[in-house]
Amino acid sequence: NLRAEDPCVRKIAAKMLGHSTERTNQLVKLLDDGAPRVREAAAFALGVGERREARSALERTLDTREGALAAMSAWALGEIHDSASVPALTRAMRTTDAKVRLGAVRGLAEIRDERTRPELERALRADADAPVRAAAAYALGEIGSPASAGALDAALGDANGEVRYAAASAFGELHELRKAPEALVRAATTGDARLKKLA
Repeated sequence: NLRAEDPCVRKIAAKMLGHSTERTNQLVKLLDDGAPRVREAAAFALGVGERREARSALERTLDTREGALAAMSAWALGEIHDSASVPALTRAMRTTDAKVRLGAVRGLAEIRDERTRPELERALRADADAPVRAAAAYALGEIGSPASAGALDAALGDANGEVRYAAASAFGELHELRKAPEALVRAATTGDARLKKLA
């Protein structure tokens, strides 16, 4: 019951509605619920249900909230797969909250819009958070543009093993692999066993 006094009951009800084709408006209202977990469950449910009609509300939540709710809203926008959300997700990549940046990058990976490539490459090169850099490499692989080969090649030298692994994996997704063999040969000669195996 979405009107139950207990926030745990509202949270469970919101998650269950994600699998229903009705009640999008009720879920959108729960984005402003007094309990943080209920708001997050509502964003999750809107994403699971791929509710395109909730896109504007999720973008507003992403732009005006922070923390777990903003991160979940970014993820939900990705699940909706609407390229109209690219500007909101790209703005979210500039926030100081690493969880929100990670959610935004993951959302962009789902949308796979070539226009996001420069911003994803910037995140891969310069984001302070390794999980964000790794997710950016993954997203570039999902987009599959050969123009990302240079950024992915540079990421093979990242200090973080997960970033290096994600960059090597992304090479396999590029539509043109001219630069990939050279980069993967270098990756295979590193001391990183996972990279060697992947290369």
